[in-house]
Amino acid sequence: MLKPGDHVDILVTFDYEVEKTTLTSLLLQNIKVLAVGQSLVSAQKGDQKVNTQTVTLAVTPEQAPPLTLGSERGKIRLMLRSPKDEGTANLPSSRMQNLVR
Repeated sequence: MLKPGDHVDILVTFDYEVEKTTLTSLLLQNIKVLAVGQSLVSAQKGDQKVNTQTVTLAVTPEQAPPLTLGSERGKIRLMLRSPKDEGTANLPSSRMQNLVR
C-alpha cells in the first residue's frame, strides 16, 4: 500500500512497432509519492462503477514529458522502493521474446 512520503520506481510497458514487440522499461526512479487517494469521479464500466485510485508524484519538468507519454501510449506501473534504497540502476528494457524460453 502506497502512502505519502514513499518513493517509487516507475515502469512503462508499450508496444514497440519498430521491432514489433512489447517492451517494459524502467522510466523513472526514486520518485516521491505526495498523495494517494480515490479519484474525484468514478469511472463507468458497463453496468459497474469502478473506483479508480490516483497517485500524485513529485516529478521535475524534465521527468513530466516521458511520464505523460508513457501513460498516454502505454501502461504505467509503480514499484514501491525500500526506504533504505536511494540508488539507481541502468537496466535494459525487457522484451516479450526474452520472457519466453
